[in-house]
Amino acid sequence: MSPRDRALLVTASTLFALDQATKLATTWWIPQDGGRIWIVDGWLALVHVRNHAAAFGLTGDMPVTARRLLYAVTTVAMLGGVAIVRRQMPAADRVGGVAMGLGVAGVLGNAWDRLVRGSVVDMVEMTAGSPGLARVAREWLGTATWPVYNVADVLLGAAGLAIAAWLIQPDEPALDDPPTLGPSEPVSSPTDRDGTPG
Repeated sequence: MSPRDRALLVTASTLFALDQATKLATTWWIPQDGGRIWIVDGWLALVHVRNHAAAFGLTGDMPVTARRLLYAVTTVAMLGGVAIVRRQMPAADRVGGVAMGLGVAGVLGNAWDRLVRGSVVDMVEMTAGSPGLARVAREWLGTATWPVYNVADVLLGAAGLAIAAWLIQPDEPALDDPPTLGPSEPVSSPTDRDGTPG
């Protein structure tokens, strides 16, 4: 197994397990739709929300059959995108493997929820804690609270940024021939000042 694929496998499996562990802990210790544990008072809290829609509550108004079809197509498309990027990455690129592992863990984390639980467990709630910032957020966004999300959503965002950074990095110039410092000169034997061999 190449260093790239080993990094992908280790990253994806480890972070998938972390995502599922946080969701399991949420279902055990936080009451659904009501419980709240403040991490940073007024700004960051842990909650328990079941999301039947896509990330950040999107597609919530779609029919169930249409949503399931969209989720299946999206999951296959995202995994296919990772496969395409993998084919372009050098086999020794561990950093690229980690970036792809982030995406795979995020995709499979939420896909597993929909398959096993029928909905995605979200738990991270961010709120504009100061009155001034909350007022600006309500004016521009209509709410002072960001849609609740989970670890898998964070992994997907991080993977998108990492893979985009990898794709736009400049290619290193290929050195087909070694550089030359100047025209080559024949090596002469030591001579006297008058030009005759010593």
